[in-house]
Amino acid sequence: MEFPDELLHYLCSTMEEKRISIIKKGLELFNLYGIRSVTMDELAQEMGVSKKTLYQYFNNKNDLVSEIMEFTANEIKTQLAKSPGANINAIEEFFFHRRELFKKLSRQNTAVVFDLRKYYPEVFKRLKEMRRKMLYNAYIKNFEKGIHQGLYRQDLDIDFLSRLMTGSHVFIFDPTYGIFSEEELISDKFRTNLFNYHFKGICTDKGYKIFNELMEKTEMIST
Repeated sequence: MEFPDELLHYLCSTMEEKRISIIKKGLELFNLYGIRSVTMDELAQEMGVSKKTLYQYFNNKNDLVSEIMEFTANEIKTQLAKSPGANINAIEEFFFHRRELFKKLSRQNTAVVFDLRKYYPEVFKRLKEMRRKMLYNAYIKNFEKGIHQGLYRQDLDIDFLSRLMTGSHVFIFDPTYGIFSEEELISDKFRTNLFNYHFKGICTDKGYKIFNELMEKTEMIST
């Protein structure tokens, strides 16, 4: 029996929407309780569906965890590719993306990272590599844009700095190292110190003036 193209498109779209809704609910529960604590039975109950329905979309919990982590990685990729506006300079762009990433960080349960590392090492390794590449490419683009606009110094080694910033990001935001607490990582003080450290080293006089103006505006908004 053949189905009309319109019906096939509708069925495929509906199935994809259902799959994404399961992924989002799974991510929500993981961030609340950790990956290890959430069973497929509990997810099915939260979704108001049978466990059999879940297995129509995912082979097992490992498959679900993998899909959820790839979904979060793609969210970050989409965020980094998003432009805050046509006339936005490199420093404003940096502020925009960092603010959005900090929002995501504030909603992340550190138990998720621990569970991934311990119980799903292959997924954790793949996710870490995806994030590393995305962050590196985002830093490269921002450095190139800032140099072109005369806001960053011309003599910057952007490959070295992009690797350095990517490495520090991965290291600092991994809770297993215990460098900063969760409260510190989402605090205004952390953001201010991080931004000062970064931009003092790379900006021209013109760029540093813009940076200070943006910092003043940000502080006014947050108070």
